[in-house]
Amino acid sequence: MNIIERLKELQAVATPGPWRINYSDVGDEEYIDVPGGIIAENGFHVVSEEGGLCDLHQAWTVETLEANADLIVTLRNNAEALLELAEAVKLYKEMAYENHANNYARMCVALAKLEAPHD
Repeated sequence: MNIIERLKELQAVATPGPWRINYSDVGDEEYIDVPGGIIAENGFHVVSEEGGLCDLHQAWTVETLEANADLIVTLRNNAEALLELAEAVKLYKEMAYENHANNYARMCVALAKLEAPHD
């Protein structure tokens, strides 16, 4: 399975987006807002303020929690390749026609990283 196939699989099982960061106050004398959790549009705590992958008082399934965690990790671990591909597509769109061949090669290299077998 490659990264693209894996992301599609995770997207189908994970908690629906969009997700947002929930901020919490920390500190004794000075209060600082720090990310305390990730909450889905449907109100599900993807990452709870207690540090777990869900609020213990919410209904959840193991498959969904595993998919949420794996989606976060997979996107983070492949962010560089995804950004390379996005940048190559952007340049391809902006470049003059005569330069498209060189940038097409960059897109192919970036896409190959995402299509490579992944465990």
